[in-house]
Amino acid sequence: MARKSTPVQLSLPKDLQEKLQDFAQQIDVIARDNLLAIYLYGSVTHKVFENSNAQINVLIVLKSAKVENIENISQAVSKARKSFNLEPTIITKEEVKTSADVFPIEFTDMKVKNSLIWGDDVFKNVHISMEDLRLACELEVKKRLFHLRSYFVLNLKQPQLLVEKLLQDFPEFMMQADTLFYIRSGHFATSTDELLKEIFKTFHVQNAKLKKVAEIYQNPNHAPSDLLEIVDLYNDYLSVVAKVAHFADSMQVYKEEN
Repeated sequence: MARKSTPVQLSLPKDLQEKLQDFAQQIDVIARDNLLAIYLYGSVTHKVFENSNAQINVLIVLKSAKVENIENISQAVSKARKSFNLEPTIITKEEVKTSADVFPIEFTDMKVKNSLIWGDDVFKNVHISMEDLRLACELEVKKRLFHLRSYFVLNLKQPQLLVEKLLQDFPEFMMQADTLFYIRSGHFATSTDELLKEIFKTFHVQNAKLKKVAEIYQNPNHAPSDLLEIVDLYNDYLSVVAKVAHFADSMQVYKEEN
């Protein structure tokens, strides 16, 4: 007999909610007692999420993840991937217990944000170190910074690619900034506006620098076409990412009261 799904406590489009619930029900019927939980994580768990084309990251927690235990869910997973850009990760409960130090960003999404779709909350008693989370964020932001610099050098003669890169990078960078906001304050931003204000306040960047990219992200038709303007925009964005990377290196982490 199929178990009942858990309503996701996130602001998701209704059609996506329904597709996720249908997917969870299918996996439950197929996997039966081997299925422990299904979670959302990644971009859709952030309230700054506004990208309808982003992949939908789903964590499937099983008792056993041997080939004979997972091959029967292949068809349902492939169908969901075509339907709503699902990106599955399959893990066992034992691996959950031993992986918080190497996947602190993803695990924080699932532990803190009520993103359980199905089953029991296997993250309830998982401890995630704020210092591990800070180090993981520092790594990701610095990788982003170094990649953006290299991309600029390789594509300077194709300015339109530089604009496309900024629009692709912006939502991912905002999610990393949101996680840093959580590390510093103990809670995630409730809106894009709140996060932008926190970035301006914390990293001492000029409002216009990041707001310009945010406006273009919302309306790509407002993107500049002049090479000098594009270079200036890219430089401004890089300066913001660099300041955030520097801050992540030495920031104080939030300490919960006992």
